[in-house]
Amino acid sequence: MRYFILLLFLFLNLISFAQGEKIITSPKIRTVITEADACFSQGNKNCELLYHKAILLGRQSKEKYMDFLYYKLSQYHFNNYQQDSSLVYIDLGLKSSTNFESEASLLNLKAGIFYNRGDIDAALEIFILLADKLKEKQDWQKLAYTYTNIGNLFDSQENDQKSLEYLIKSFDILQKIKDTTYIATTVGNIAEGYFSIKKYDQAAKWSHKALKIKDYSRDYRGKIIAYNTLSKIYLKTYPDSSLIYSKKAVALSQAKNERLMLGNSYVAYAEALMERKKFPEAQEAIEKAVEIHREIDFQPGLADNLFIAGIISRENKMYEKAASFLYESKKLSDSLKSKQRIKTINELNTKYETEQKEKLLAEQKLTIEREQNQKRLILIVGVISVLTVLSILFLYRKNQKIKQEKTIQEKENEVLSAFINGEERERSRISQELHDGVASMIGVAKMNMETLPHLPEEKQKDQILKVVQILENTHADIRHIAHNLLPITLEKEGLIKATEQFAKEISETGILKIIVTNDSKEELTLSIQKQLMLFRMIQELINNTIKHSQAQIATIHFSQTNNTLLIEISDDGVGFIGEITKESQGLYSIQQRMSSILGRFSFQQGEDNKGVKAILELTKLH
Repeated sequence: MRYFILLLFLFLNLISFAQGEKIITSPKIRTVITEADACFSQGNKNCELLYHKAILLGRQSKEKYMDFLYYKLSQYHFNNYQQDSSLVYIDLGLKSSTNFESEASLLNLKAGIFYNRGDIDAALEIFILLADKLKEKQDWQKLAYTYTNIGNLFDSQENDQKSLEYLIKSFDILQKIKDTTYIATTVGNIAEGYFSIKKYDQAAKWSHKALKIKDYSRDYRGKIIAYNTLSKIYLKTYPDSSLIYSKKAVALSQAKNERLMLGNSYVAYAEALMERKKFPEAQEAIEKAVEIHREIDFQPGLADNLFIAGIISRENKMYEKAASFLYESKKLSDSLKSKQRIKTINELNTKYETEQKEKLLAEQKLTIEREQNQKRLILIVGVISVLTVLSILFLYRKNQKIKQEKTIQEKENEVLSAFINGEERERSRISQELHDGVASMIGVAKMNMETLPHLPEEKQKDQILKVVQILENTHADIRHIAHNLLPITLEKEGLIKATEQFAKEISETGILKIIVTNDSKEELTLSIQKQLMLFRMIQELINNTIKHSQAQIATIHFSQTNNTLLIEISDDGVGFIGEITKESQGLYSIQQRMSSILGRFSFQQGEDNKGVKAILELTKLH
């Protein structure tokens, strides 16, 4: 079997939770999930934002079944072979899991990722645990699917007998409950199992049985496996038939856009072509298989494919390429085998360490008498050494204290400078607004009043109305400036409400869409001065986003745990690479201002290297 037997239905209806749109209470979220699924089913590659939108809506509405929303996003990444991203959202889903159904779905997906990465023991541990729980619940359908996955994993460890045992268990249950949904795949896997133990008659029998199962609409994978198995069975005896079956496997895999199985089918096709001495065509096929398995990070299959590619390259007299393939195959194969040997090595190490300890104890008994005679001398030398070390330590601490005081002074100067620069920028802004707005408008009003005596009586009233309008506008500008000095919303309703109003004002301009979310269950207990400082920092970070990031959407997320407030500002722009230095004035000023209130400011690259996430973290809330 080896890499031909795959976890083909890891995420396909294994757990009924996968149909969980019905459990979502919000119609709006259900609509977004439906749109996202439709987007993915149409082959679009930019569906991730829709799943993120559903999660944001879920947070805002405090959706009970957030685990389902995380499951959908992790499933999307899994289907796109983005395994690291999938693992992140699987773990988030497990933290918010509401029942066994959701936990089982997420663990099932996680096991699939471990399998693809070659960590068979971790995947087996998850599936065996699931099987025990499903057997207790007498959920026979899911138990049968899980038995198939366990059989596939034993196969990847080359434990053919165990693999067949679990696959046949799965087939017996599926027959008993009359479930034909994935029975063709299970039958195909059994055929591969018999091929692995060289029972070719049984392998051919079960392969043809898989091809005769009528419902291929959902379980076409069984048919692909059967074609590949028959191709290998007839490789030496009927090479023409082998070539026909492998071509059918490639065609069906391409039609169903099954990347993993397409790579496996290209391997069977390459071997059939090689048997027919069609080495150039075989070279093209095996390199396609290698490319696909590299792309989806399928290491168990890649190691064998590289070996076959090396053999075919050698037949094509491409010796340099052959050497490269064979070297990489050996390196990867050794890496995978080492994982299986870890337990044995650990046991040997434990045994060796025990023997070493016993030997060490024996040696220690022999040296005790010698050590007693040397103790007096060591004690004298030790006292002298301690006095010397203490003297050196005293001098060292004294120097360190001087350096520390100097560093603290420099830090205080930097913080003071950051405050002064911040205040200076604020004064400059207010001065500019007063000069360009209020002062000029008052000047215009003054000029209009001065011309009043020189106007005809019938135009004086209109002139007075113009002056009144100018003064009303000036009054509004002054109120706006005062609002910026200390927003009324912040003073009356606090930081979060002020941030929501600020985000709404920016979003209404159409420059940048800002979404504010809040996971804090308790009211902030910060002083108004600290809230104002945090509000100014949020404004400055959003202004940086507008100026530099080319972003379309930004998110401001508040969360509070115990005695810590966390504010995360992220966007989907071009990102920011570098460190916060004195030259980056705005970011450096924010860092110093956060430090002055016992907080911390940091930033990191966004997911998939898109955008940037700035983090304001404040402890000791009071």
